[in-house]
Amino acid sequence: MDFAVLGPVRVADAGQPIRLASKARTVLGVFLLHPNTVLSRDRLIASVWDDPPRSALPNLQTYLTALRRAAIEVETVPYGYRLCLGPDRLDLLAFDETVRRARLEAARGDAAAANRLFTEALALWRGRPAEDVPLAAAMQARVAELEERRENARLGWIDVRLRLGLHDELVGELTPLVEAAPLNERLWHRLMLALHRAGRRAEALEAYRRARSALVTELGVEPSQELRGLQAAILDDAPVPAPALEAAREPAWTGICLLPADIADFSGREGETRDLVAALDGTGTAPVIVTVSGPPGVGKSTLAVHVAHLVRKRYPDGQLFVRLCDASASPRDPSDALAELLRALGVDSAGMPSSVGERAAMYRAKVADRAVLVLLDDAAGEAQVEPLVPGTPGSAVLVTSRGPLPALPGAIAYALDVPPAADARDLLAGVAGASRVANDPESAEAIVRACGRLPLALRIAGARLVTRPAWPLAELARRLADASALN
Repeated sequence: MDFAVLGPVRVADAGQPIRLASKARTVLGVFLLHPNTVLSRDRLIASVWDDPPRSALPNLQTYLTALRRAAIEVETVPYGYRLCLGPDRLDLLAFDETVRRARLEAARGDAAAANRLFTEALALWRGRPAEDVPLAAAMQARVAELEERRENARLGWIDVRLRLGLHDELVGELTPLVEAAPLNERLWHRLMLALHRAGRRAEALEAYRRARSALVTELGVEPSQELRGLQAAILDDAPVPAPALEAAREPAWTGICLLPADIADFSGREGETRDLVAALDGTGTAPVIVTVSGPPGVGKSTLAVHVAHLVRKRYPDGQLFVRLCDASASPRDPSDALAELLRALGVDSAGMPSSVGERAAMYRAKVADRAVLVLLDDAAGEAQVEPLVPGTPGSAVLVTSRGPLPALPGAIAYALDVPPAADARDLLAGVAGASRVANDPESAEAIVRACGRLPLALRIAGARLVTRPAWPLAELARRLADASALN
């Protein structure tokens, strides 16, 4: 099934168009404008209706059902819905990927190849994005962003053709563009340059006069130094080089920290903390990989975040964090996790590769030879983790998972058990209050036993006591015992 959104919304199966009702097509348009992105119900509703009706939520469910009945594979994922597509199935992604390749060819100096790719990319545009579906006003910013992306690609294509000497072709193309956007100095600059290099000096100077007139009349400003400098060069009949070609490169990044906040009242786990800190301080010819496995609620994530904060100085180039969501119904695809990391490292969506392999290669290139700590929380298995491991020594990966990950090469494995009874009691006291626990040690022990010494259960029990200050510990112990008896 193929999709198009750079113009009227289109969907076809084996070349045959799929017909959808108006609102279902609008919902599809929202997904196509945000491919491979999780969209919450609230965001979908705000994208479809300016003034949502009371029935917006059931209506949305009806439209999603209609899409699925048409074999459009909208996934239900944690926190919302997602339509996963690649450049081979959606014109927007094909445009981004082709423009990225064109800029790479331009950076390599192959202007002819760049010209072919830019031509291919811009031919995908058939009009304004999703122009035939009634989107809410909240979507206009996204549409404007994509149109700006197209104009940037067009300017890159113009500069490539200036390098190739296609001046007469460019004059014909740029003339209506400057008429439509008379305040765009970049377009006036390229028109003047094309005219000058085509030997049409008088027309180039007339273009400058028209540009200046528009800027002074509409904005009350003189042309930019770039435009004035080009006019001076034309008056002197001096050769003017073509603009430098834009390379497909991402902005540099400095040390960042994506770690969740440490828990202020973290207690216990002294031995485990010491061992994990020591393991993450290791050196060698490969990244350090440490796994922490254990049952739900045993405190794996809390311990990992605590340790990650303790070793931050060891990894000054950044501390990255990704939830892999094994506990949910839909563990995250490595491609999505890589996209999240790459965006955090400064990669624009327009330059994002489509395949897992390409994203993994770009990610490894971004973190190569840096000291970066990557915390991967709640991993489902080795296949989910391996693409997220940096490729050079000096970095480290700390992974939490419910089960062991024996197939991760070179990983140091720790199996986390429930804390000792004394530590469990201290945790309860830290949340519920030390004096309250000390005044009724027998009930405190009963609560600890009922919670199986699981830190998560103990924090929930302690929080329940905090919100019920009149309860004696014995009351919570009794309720927990009754609940256990029912199981």
